[in-house]
Amino acid sequence: MNLKDALVNVRAFLPEDKEIIDIIAKCNLYPEGWTKWISASGSYIKISQDNKKLSIKKSNNIDCSNLYAKANPKKTIKISSCAVIYQDIDLNILFYGNDGIIRFIVFSKDKIISKSPIDAGLGCLRFLIKNLRNNSISEKIGKDMIWFIVKDDFNLKFKEVLSETNFEYIKLYLEENV
Repeated sequence: MNLKDALVNVRAFLPEDKEIIDIIAKCNLYPEGWTKWISASGSYIKISQDNKKLSIKKSNNIDCSNLYAKANPKKTIKISSCAVIYQDIDLNILFYGNDGIIRFIVFSKDKIISKSPIDAGLGCLRFLIKNLRNNSISEKIGKDMIWFIVKDDFNLKFKEVLSETNFEYIKLYLEENV
């Protein structure tokens, strides 16, 4: 099935889901039928025809469709207009690029990994898409430590958010040219 037909089917099957088409497009997903949307890393979103639920299967591969996957993360920051940042065990950043593509970088204690954006989860992707549509201002969301940072104050707010994390080596690594 070609991309256009697959998107038409998704839109018809999930008319109330306002973000899924943007998620598919901005994450560079391609269809396997219309119920399975795959990233270049092998991660995918599956649409259940039984109950209209979406599920994600994560891959451990690097997202090779991201031209900046092996570039210094400073480059991704420079080509981005906003970001969603959240911290669990790792510091996770979804970047929305000036080219309209979502990129996902995970900063763990010992490495930096470029992953498929769908690995961030549908909740974070929906949060990003909704805030892009609403032109939201920077905000911190409760105890989950989620921030949305917009272009007008991107570099300043990015540094501010990093200062609130406990990832000292990341702050030192990035603060120089952010």
